Amino acid sequence: KIERFPQPTPTRSPGGDCFACALLAALRFLYPDKEFEFDKVWETYILKEESVDGTSFEHLGNSWMHYPRVLKQCKEQLDLSDFTFRQNSCHPKFTSWGCTNGNWNRDHSQYGEYWHTLCEDLKSGVVFIPINMMGEGPWKNGRWNDTDHIVLIDGVRERRVPIDGGARIDWEVHIVCSRDRGGWKTVHELLDLHGAGAWYVLEREK
Repeated sequence: KIERFPQPTPTRSPGGDCFACALLAALRFLYPDKEFEFDKVWETYILKEESVDGTSFEHLGNSWMHYPRVLKQCKEQLDLSDFTFRQNSCHPKFTSWGCTNGNWNRDHSQYGEYWHTLCEDLKSGVVFIPINMMGEGPWKNGRWNDTDHIVLIDGVRERRVPIDGGARIDWEVHIVCSRDRGGWKTVHELLDLHGAGAWYVLEREK
């Protein structure tokens, strides 16, 4: 199992450092023979851009659209020649809620599909995934809720749960969280409450 890296106090980013903590924990797991410094990992999220007037500026690339660039920088800046990453997902079918929100919007059959897809990816790497940290569900303050936290998934299991007259099988995932809100959660909790969607698989080339 992956050892979580807790967020520092004070945090470097005003909104928290979960993104860097998750990546650092994943790298320590994938490269047990290497030493990684939090600040060095955090700085791989700093992206340089050029304005239309030719001037350049830097910003923190802590968003889904920037993660491919960040992970590429991680590989280059930390000299990880065999580090690879790929995006994966089990796409929602937009029938349950009648909208095109990418989270909290699945047919019942997709829970199993989602869990089994995660199972396959965990055979070769670590899952790096955005969720809603507090598990607030799909609707908040009159609008669709959003994901606001990065965690890792490092394990899956099926668990028999006794119920009146028999038993059910729960599909569960093991979450590693820098805020210490991890542990085992059912795939229904992960999707319905925490709004999990697409993810990145972090791996080492074999």
